[in-house]
Formats: sequence, structure tokens, C-alpha cells
Amino acid sequence: MKIYAIFESVHHLMRAEKAMRAASFRFELRPNPPELESSCGMCAVFDEEDFGAGREIITGSLLPSAKCSFHAREGSVFREKGNASGKEANFQKGEKA
Repeated sequence: MKIYAIFESVHHLMRAEKAMRAASFRFELRPNPPELESSCGMCAVFDEEDFGAGREIITGSLLPSAKCSFHAREGSVFREKGNASGKEANFQKGEKA
């Protein structure tokens, strides 16, 4: 199963991407699935067994005001696995900063 990390802005995605590359973390950048819209339009995708490490790297790279949510895909359905930000804010589809 894959985890989709959804960001509210390209800036936050770029910070997370830099941190994941520096940690030699395996991930791919992809366009957001239509079910998981965000202002950014792109997401980081990685294996579910790497969720703990991925969440730690991404959370450590974000500014306190940044928002990111994690979703697991089960067939054609996504389920939220949590969020990451300095303030631990939820980022849901349709929510704006």
C-alpha cells in the first residue's frame, strides 16, 4: 500500500522533498489524485511500511504554519492516516490556508 503526503503549498512540498532526499528516503513526486485536492497539486508518495520515517522527516522539515496530511490508498478509497505540522493542524480537501 502507498502513502500520499498532501501539501498545502509547493513551498512546503519543496522543503519536504529536500529533507527526504538528504535522508536518502525513497519516495516519488506525483500529481495529487483527484480525490485529494490541495493548493499545491503535487504529493509525495512512499510505501506504507516507511510511514513512520516519512512522517518524521516531513514533520521535521515543515515550518510551524505548514500543513500536510497523510493518506493511505486502499483500492480506490483513501483513508487519512494523520497530519503533520508544527501546530498539528488538520488539512482536509477543500480547506484553504
